[in-house]
Amino acid sequence: MVIRKNTSTNKLFAFALTALLALGPAGCGGGGGGGPTVGAPPATMPGQPQPGGIQRVRANVIPHPSGAGNVAALVWEDVTVPTRPGVRQRLLLAKARNAGDKAVILFMGGAGTPVTSLREGGLRLSGNFLVRSSALFAEAGFVTAIIDAPSDRSGGMEFSFRWSSQHHADVRAAVDFLVSEGAREVYLIGTSNGSMSVAYLASVITHPRVAGYVLTASARSIVSYASAIRDPVLMVHHTDDLCPGTQFSDAQTTFNAITNSPRKEFVSVSGGYPQISPSVCQAQTAHGFLGREREAVGAIVEWMNTGVVSAMNAPRADDAPSWHKAWLARFGRSAAEHVTGAIGARIRETPNSRLTLGGQDVRLDASPVPLAGADSGARLADGLLDERNGDASLGREMSMRELLLASSFHLASAEDSDSGGGWSFWGGAARSGFDAKEGALALDGDVTTATLGFDFERERWLAGVALSRSAGEGAYKFDGTCGSGCGGDLDSTLTGVYPYARYRLGERLSLWGAIGHGRGELTLTTGGGSSAQADIEMNMASIGGRSVLLPASKEGGFELAVRSDALLAWTSSEATRDLAEAEARTSRLRLALEASREFGLASGARLTPSVEVGLRYDGGDAETGGGVEVGGGLRYAGSGFTIRVNARGLLAHADDDYEEWGVSGSVRLAPGEGGRGLSMRLGSSWGAPAGGAEHLW
Repeated sequence: MVIRKNTSTNKLFAFALTALLALGPAGCGGGGGGGPTVGAPPATMPGQPQPGGIQRVRANVIPHPSGAGNVAALVWEDVTVPTRPGVRQRLLLAKARNAGDKAVILFMGGAGTPVTSLREGGLRLSGNFLVRSSALFAEAGFVTAIIDAPSDRSGGMEFSFRWSSQHHADVRAAVDFLVSEGAREVYLIGTSNGSMSVAYLASVITHPRVAGYVLTASARSIVSYASAIRDPVLMVHHTDDLCPGTQFSDAQTTFNAITNSPRKEFVSVSGGYPQISPSVCQAQTAHGFLGREREAVGAIVEWMNTGVVSAMNAPRADDAPSWHKAWLARFGRSAAEHVTGAIGARIRETPNSRLTLGGQDVRLDASPVPLAGADSGARLADGLLDERNGDASLGREMSMRELLLASSFHLASAEDSDSGGGWSFWGGAARSGFDAKEGALALDGDVTTATLGFDFERERWLAGVALSRSAGEGAYKFDGTCGSGCGGDLDSTLTGVYPYARYRLGERLSLWGAIGHGRGELTLTTGGGSSAQADIEMNMASIGGRSVLLPASKEGGFELAVRSDALLAWTSSEATRDLAEAEARTSRLRLALEASREFGLASGARLTPSVEVGLRYDGGDAETGGGVEVGGGLRYAGSGFTIRVNARGLLAHADDDYEEWGVSGSVRLAPGEGGRGLSMRLGSSWGAPAGGAEHLW
């Protein structure tokens, strides 16, 4: 929102002190708007009968994709006016039907070149805040002039030129032109590097028709001119401007150093769209008032018309969260669930060794021959091939990712296996996806995690540590007024260490817990191909318990159990030159009741249907609120093979846009007398996997 901050004229800082704060404007190119631009036009324009005087031609102006205002409804002219000997100053002039006797000159940042000439004709406005919002000034009745670099500055306006007498002469010629067009009041408005032009001009211009100055996203270095400003001045700054040369606190320092202005005001702006440009100093960020163009321009227009700015402009419903905060929340949550799921799968395992390759389980302890025996490779190959003809008649090519996701292993020591003691070395992989909507932000992604673990079990205790590597990729896009170019691709990696433990209080009750820390990297690639990176961290903690209320007999029968768990994850990214700092927290509480019953069939096979229903509450910076989830399954075992089918889904949730479901099925073949020997498991699953904590039972 836009807030009226200060109208004081007290001398809080002496000029001698503020001059010490004047650091160069390095990194403050935020007005550029990206893309190639052209500088000033040639000294003469074709088709003009008076080469020495004012030259003007109607212009076909094309708005920026994230621009504000109706560019097509305005009359645009490409104007050049004579200034210094042999030099012409270019202005892009916009007028609406309701144009009055007030005018503004807009000074953009970067090199000060606001348009791109298109091959098919026309001029495309750059993405700079003032340039892409220029139509809003014209719609408010102001004759609007966007100033370009003069004809002798083909490379644009460097810092030293913005503080020169030549720049002063060029701008004075532009002011005279607007006065000749009927302007009774002219305001100079600058943003980013353009604020250096306006601050300097405010300290030297004495033109009677110049009524005031507006400084937006102001460069820190303009503090050296603060005490020399003796006309009305307005400063507008975004609270989340992270460009090193235009920090919000520096703007407040500059405002306090303006001690000789008869009327000054400071307006802060917050909200809008989060960063889209790859650098915090570019225009598609808070530095360029992205998503708050109308509010910022509205405050400026009100000040020019009335001399004050009222508190106004509450946050809109289409405001969006930080894209990388939204991504970090879901990426961190997915990685934490994958790790707890892998740990849970290990805790559910028996001490027997196991290997799964490409979705096929190979029981390594099913034969008395050691794994390292000479024929172990043959036994493995035989298990993966059709035993009838000795070739992979049912095989197909499998990618490395598919092989990883469908593979896991569990190697256990033989010592003390009857009592459940000894060590275990295990591994597995998981993959999940998400699709989220928050305000104007649409976000989707996939996360893949590989986990390795080592633990030791003795009597009631099991303790170990897991190592994981998560990789995620996705995309984000902003809807609404942001335009079609507001989006990008995301990639993240995370490597973590997670100690875990389980304790059995008895035959019916067990408790478990896991904690961990991971580090990685986040990479943003915008639609234009530029990229930015930041380091990320994730911390997680998970606890839970399961109690069997009604146990089944050894012969089978009905079993009823209740379980509860809690998962917390904190994921953050550091501040860099190109990306703002972000931190996201997610939490999940569950309470579920599960029931199963085993039936013996006449054939000797066993059929076990199961059903569960649970309550959950999601909190933090992703989807929030309560929900109800249900699930069910059917298991058939007999004649040397097992068939299992499971399904689960979110029946209801407080966040109507949040959906989660999963279906899985598997077939396990265990040939050999008594189920001993080589075993194979073929399976497939669709949708979201079961929540990480659910694997802990």
